[in-house]
Amino acid sequence: MSGDKAIHYKVPLSLADEVVVGSGFHVKPLLPMLAADGAFHVLTITADRVRLFDASRFSLSETDSSDLPESLSEVKNEPDYENPAQAAPVARPNTASIDISNAQVYGDSPEDWRKERLVEYVRRIASALADRLATDAVPVVLVADAETGGHFQKFSSLGSLLVGVVETNPEALDKTALHEAAYAIMQPRLDKDRQGAIERFAALHGGGDARAANSLEDVVRAAYQGRIDTLLLAEGEAAPGRYDEDTDVVATGSEDTHMGGDLLDAAAVRTLRHGGAVFVLPREELPGDAAAAAVLRY
Repeated sequence: MSGDKAIHYKVPLSLADEVVVGSGFHVKPLLPMLAADGAFHVLTITADRVRLFDASRFSLSETDSSDLPESLSEVKNEPDYENPAQAAPVARPNTASIDISNAQVYGDSPEDWRKERLVEYVRRIASALADRLATDAVPVVLVADAETGGHFQKFSSLGSLLVGVVETNPEALDKTALHEAAYAIMQPRLDKDRQGAIERFAALHGGGDARAANSLEDVVRAAYQGRIDTLLLAEGEAAPGRYDEDTDVVATGSEDTHMGGDLLDAAAVRTLRHGGAVFVLPREELPGDAAAAAVLRY
């Protein structure tokens, strides 16, 4: 609810019934979808169409791909790419006195023409996707047949953003199967990012580096100040209280004090707002005996 209206959103998560009253939105239950280890793109390519999807560990939804080539027919229909099988015969010189082993073959065969058009089609897709991801650096999983996938990897300038290729015809997969196939490629990368965040905090904390914060007060202050690079939160935990930016006081209390907010929720919102990463972990995976830990920028 906001102001005088209520807006309903459908999310791919099972959410517990909960009522929260406060001055802002309560986003912590949605953090598994917003977490840094949750978002990637799925690109599917066939001769008939190109599709781009927004994906996470929970969902897959098609997004606008109007800035990408529509289909192979865009290349086939261009005047410079006339199909040799449909072209008028080319005049041949008199070859009566030339040995057949030394004769030249004039023009492409239909199969060569098909391959050249496919290569150009894929090159244009790779270029357009690179332009798009220049301002949206989200990892990509490609789903295409082996030939198309090989050409894409040759032309791709995405580097590590191209996580992998599912070598199959994407049109043969329904939405659920497509998501499962793409996520199977993506999951090791997501798990690596999560584990890397945990290990980075542990290394800084073990070395006494001040950039590792694990007291609630330090984490909350750093979040409001925009100093958090990576925030680690315990799944299902809450920390009732509030932070007064004017006095720099973090006040905590039990749930029945109705102090008007969840400090963990507030820290997550501020971290995301300032471009930091958020990972939600089972409590036993969180370093130390704390509900929150953070790697600070400075």
